[in-house]
Amino acid sequence: MLEDSTSPSRARAKALGFRGIALIALGLVIVAFGLFMLAGGVRLITLGGSWYFALAGIGLIAAGILAMLRRPLGTVVYLAVLAATAIWAVWDSGWAFWPLFSRLFALAAIAVLLLLLMPALRGGEPSASRRPGHVLAGLIAVALGATLYTALQP
Repeated sequence: MLEDSTSPSRARAKALGFRGIALIALGLVIVAFGLFMLAGGVRLITLGGSWYFALAGIGLIAAGILAMLRRPLGTVVYLAVLAATAIWAVWDSGWAFWPLFSRLFALAAIAVLLLLLMPALRGGEPSASRRPGHVLAGLIAVALGATLYTALQP
């Protein structure tokens, strides 16, 4: 049986729009990263290692679920995990470029996408709080570009 254009599933997809669907997809990616980090973190804990990965994994899982539910708290939790990761990375490896790059680049790139999708968190309603998210996304994108440029220098 073919669905017509007034079916509930089509109406939900239309209401979500591109940003809403992108937010759900990004939330799934964040949850997947979180599950991977949690599993690895639990393994490290059993070996007497750092608790960081398990805790960061839990934070990423929460951020991803909140993002899929279109809750602004998801972005806050994600940025808190990113900030904690930056502090931990410097504490763990110092200011050495490649260790910091490997610990921070992917999380920062995902942060840019999440910040750009912030308007979808409020259901696409106009909001005065868009500008700080977009400015922060721009700053992180510039930092990522500079990092990539530095990484590619001989």
